[in-house]
Amino acid sequence: MANFRKILIAGLAALIAVQTAFAEPPGPVAQKKLRWNTDTIRIAISRSILSAANISGANAIDAVKRGVRAWEASAGVEFEIVLTDRESSSGPGAAGDGISLITIAPNAENMLIFGRDDLDAAAKTRIFYNRKGSITEADIVLNPTQQFSTDGAYGAFDLESTITHEVGHLLGLRHSNVVGSVMYPTTARNGSLGIPGVLAREIAEVDMAGLRELYSQSGGDACCGVVSGKLTSNPRGVRATDIWAEDAFGRVVAETTAATDGSFRFGGINANSVSVYARPWARVAEYSVFPVGDVTFSEGGSAINRRVQRQVRGFSIAAIGLNGLLSDAALRMLPGQTYNVILGGERLSADGMNIFTTSPYFAIDRSSIRDLDYGEGVTAITFVITVDDAAPAGNYSIYAADRSGATDALPGAIIVPASQR
Repeated sequence: MANFRKILIAGLAALIAVQTAFAEPPGPVAQKKLRWNTDTIRIAISRSILSAANISGANAIDAVKRGVRAWEASAGVEFEIVLTDRESSSGPGAAGDGISLITIAPNAENMLIFGRDDLDAAAKTRIFYNRKGSITEADIVLNPTQQFSTDGAYGAFDLESTITHEVGHLLGLRHSNVVGSVMYPTTARNGSLGIPGVLAREIAEVDMAGLRELYSQSGGDACCGVVSGKLTSNPRGVRATDIWAEDAFGRVVAETTAATDGSFRFGGINANSVSVYARPWARVAEYSVFPVGDVTFSEGGSAINRRVQRQVRGFSIAAIGLNGLLSDAALRMLPGQTYNVILGGERLSADGMNIFTTSPYFAIDRSSIRDLDYGEGVTAITFVITVDDAAPAGNYSIYAADRSGATDALPGAIIVPASQR
């Protein structure tokens, strides 16, 4: 099991809901852009998926196909899907075998793709590319030692959402820092969050923005908004900074990670205006989440610069949950419903703490904010939140601020689903 987030204290990791990490595909550093330079991508689905003992439920092949085709419109590509008797992914060489394969066969070749640090990963994708950065092949291997399902079976990983995540890697996307993104590096098993049924399978707007920027259908600049800028005086001891953009409704619509010199750029933004926020990754919880600036694309401005100022933040939030269970998976909330939510992290206290969103569609009862005895070494608070009947589908962030105004956030940690399943 992967570590929760770097800011988590040790006790919390033992108490959260059961999760696993998606493995980042081996390859270049995150800043290098890889993409297919073709309008048609041929994917072969191994018949090993039909006979796999560790996949429960009906129509496994159909679930895999839906996970693949979910990306077609955003990437501007067409998938040519075929069945094959092949079971093994390409070997360790650099060239591959020219066949992009989805397989679950429990053979040595497939198990070799899982390194020592990702033996518990639900799946892994290996990408082959040429010197020009064009992807030539990508193999998706479902972990033969894990359980999958198509029908929400408790404790299994949802097959369709797992494939959806891995096809994002196949197309060139890396992991996202937005909790509700389909490309977020961890996923929960069915039912493990105290909510029965299948977890979200929808591709988030933040994921679609990444594809728009990467692929020529939107090419980044032509169709959509682009934000660039630089955070100056990057604090010593900060390894990186998460940056995300929220639209006028408070929905997360794009994200990136600033380079070591503080520069950043992200595009594919389908909104008239955005507010940009940043969260430095400090070794200790002492750098506050802060607004970077607002951008209105109709005015032609997209470059923003902000001087980073240190603000002591003596707490952190790293987990969210319902029904007494904490996780770093996003919560699905339906319009018109009220929820009792808990936040977990380090040195959290209800005394003087303000919980809020940037969206007008969520109402938090401040009088309901209470400390929660979650267990030894863990701090947690609970509160009541109501979703407006008119709340549009999307991913929304949750923020916490102390009396000094120091702020932490879980970007995209609330999902209002497009479908009500």
